[in-house]
Amino acid sequence: MRLSSLFLAAVAGLAFGLAGCGDVSSVGAPVSSTATPPVLQTGLPSEALLRKMQNAATTVSYSGVRRIEQSWQVGETVYSTSYLEEVASDGLGHFALHPLELVAPSATPRQAELWRMLQESRDGFLFRYRDFRIHDVTQMVTNYSPIATGVRSLVAGRECDELVFVLRHGASFTYNLSVDHETGLVLRCEQVATDGRVMGFVEFESLELAPQFAADYPWHESSNQEEALPDSQ
Repeated sequence: MRLSSLFLAAVAGLAFGLAGCGDVSSVGAPVSSTATPPVLQTGLPSEALLRKMQNAATTVSYSGVRRIEQSWQVGETVYSTSYLEEVASDGLGHFALHPLELVAPSATPRQAELWRMLQESRDGFLFRYRDFRIHDVTQMVTNYSPIATGVRSLVAGRECDELVFVLRHGASFTYNLSVDHETGLVLRCEQVATDGRVMGFVEFESLELAPQFAADYPWHESSNQEEALPDSQ
């Protein structure tokens, strides 16, 4: 069975990590019409919240289902994809990222299985570097201007602070974030291009804090030698 060119393009985009709020191409079509409203108030987020954000993904015990949307361009053709995944952390260093469903583009069972295998083969990279993550607070505030909008929202039933991160010098993406007020987990992220188009979107559809993980829960296991990049990168 030959794989469709549309599906192959989607897989190619995924292979280069063009997902969510990671380093995606600056060209493409919007994949979400729910862009965060204009900033109503501006101020600096507290250092305590930024410190929470830096460590939350690995120090908070949680599990949830996320929806990911992305858009990119190959030549003159714009592609987009959407899928669901389960993410979990025990707060002690173990984490897991499991693909659940490829929502779009449409795929045959064989294509969907190929997509699932690709996602599972690089779950360590996706968890650490695909989504918006503060690896070093000092380095982040050197490169970006974090803005506290003063707006609160609900994501997956959790009260969140609405933040905006804008590059200090040059033109790049703006990140609109909904950050769980209690834990510092980023529960929603929009990656917006300079022309206002939403290039990446990640949102928790459900979230459980301090869940009871089964003894045989399938945590991430490296199939090769993994070494985290320095925080400055």
